[in-house]
Amino acid sequence: MASQANLEEIPKTKKKQKIFGGPSLERLWRLNFYFRDYRLTDTATLQREGSNEVIDSVFAPTLFAATWLQQLGSYFGEVEQFAWDEAEKKLYFVDSVSSKIFSYHASKALDIEHEFNNTVTTEGNTLVRKGPSGIALDETEPTSVYISESALKRVTRLNLKTKKTTIIADLKHLESSNVPYHLTLSPSKKYLYLTDPLASSIYRVNVNAAPHSLELVTTQVKHPTHITFSSQQPNRVFVGNCIQGDYSVFVFEVDKNEQWTLLNEWDRTTLQWNNSTIKGHFGCVRGLASIPGYLLVTCPGGRVCIVDEKERERERECVLRSAFLIEMLVLFPNMRLILILFMCTYTCICVCVLFIYTSRTGVMRAAVKLYDGIILNDILIADNQIWMAANFSFWRSYLSNEKKKVEL
Repeated sequence: MASQANLEEIPKTKKKQKIFGGPSLERLWRLNFYFRDYRLTDTATLQREGSNEVIDSVFAPTLFAATWLQQLGSYFGEVEQFAWDEAEKKLYFVDSVSSKIFSYHASKALDIEHEFNNTVTTEGNTLVRKGPSGIALDETEPTSVYISESALKRVTRLNLKTKKTTIIADLKHLESSNVPYHLTLSPSKKYLYLTDPLASSIYRVNVNAAPHSLELVTTQVKHPTHITFSSQQPNRVFVGNCIQGDYSVFVFEVDKNEQWTLLNEWDRTTLQWNNSTIKGHFGCVRGLASIPGYLLVTCPGGRVCIVDEKERERERECVLRSAFLIEMLVLFPNMRLILILFMCTYTCICVCVLFIYTSRTGVMRAAVKLYDGIILNDILIADNQIWMAANFSFWRSYLSNEKKKVEL
C-alpha cells in the first residue's frame, strides 16, 4: 500500500520530459506511478457467494474470456467517489488523503485535474479527511464539478479549466459534527444531495436557484453515506447506511415535489446465504449503483453485493391492494359478498407468493469478493462498465450483454 512518503514524491516527476517525442513520462502506461500495480483477475479466482446465475447476469468477462476484473490504478491515498463525463468518456474521482481530483480516460490514461491546498487536518474519524470526499458532475457547465470538502465543511463548484471556485453550501453554521460526504445530483438536475454521516442527516441544495440555500431532507438514516436513484423506478431512492462490518440500505419513495418518504430498511437478515460471510468484516455500505433489476452495493470484506431491487416491494404491493379492496367494501355494500370472496382469494395468493419468495430468496441475491484487506468506497455504472473504488486503488469490470440491452 502507498505510504505518505511515496505520495510526497509524485509532484517531483518531470512532467515536461518527453521520450522520443512521445507523451510525457507520467502518461506512459507502465511508467506511470499509479499504474505500477496494474493487474487482471481471472474468473477462476473469483470468490462467489449466493446465486451464480445472478452473478453471471451482471458481470461479464473483459478483454480475454477468462478475465472479469481489472485493477487500473493503485498507490492512491483514499479513493472516495466517482463521477462520469459522458461527453468526454472520462471518469473523475477524488482522493481525500492526497487532496487531488484525478481523471481516467481509456486513451489518455490517468491525469491529475486539480490539487487542493488545504491545511486543515482531522484526527480520529475515517469519514473526515483533509481533502475532498465527494464529487458530482455539473452538467450545465462544461469542465465543472461539485466537490464536497469535508474538512472545510462546505460544498463548492469548481471549474477545472479556470480553477474558479464557488461555494454552493456552507455547513459551518451548523453543529460542529456536520461534514458533507458523498454528493448525488437528482434525475431532474435540480437538486444536489449531500450526505452527512456524522450528523445522521441528508441535505440538498437547489443548484438552479440563487442564492443557494441548504435544506434538510431527512434524519432517519443513522450514518448516511451514498445516495442513488433507481434506474427503473424514478420515484425510488436508495441510501447507504454505514454500520461497520454490516449491511444496511434505506429505501425511500420520492413524490413529484421531491419529498422523501421512508419505505423500508434492508439489512443482513435478508441474505440468501450464510450471514457470517458479511458480519464483522472491515467496511460498510458506502457506494450504491442501480442497474435494471438489481442494486449493486459495496459490502464489508471487499465485496460487491447484488441486491434485488423489487424483492421487498411485493409485500408492500400486497398491503396496498388489500387496503384498496377494503375501501371498496365500504363504498359498495351491495357488492360486499363478491368483494369479500375476491379479497379472500387474493390474500391467499398473496401470502403464498410471499412465502415462496421469502423462503427461496432474499433481498440480497449474491456477492463477489475482490480480495481480502480492502474497503470499497464507491461503485459506479457508466459506459457499460462497472467502476469500483477501493481504499488505495480503483477497478473496472463490464456489464453482461443482458444488462447492456437496457438503457441505464
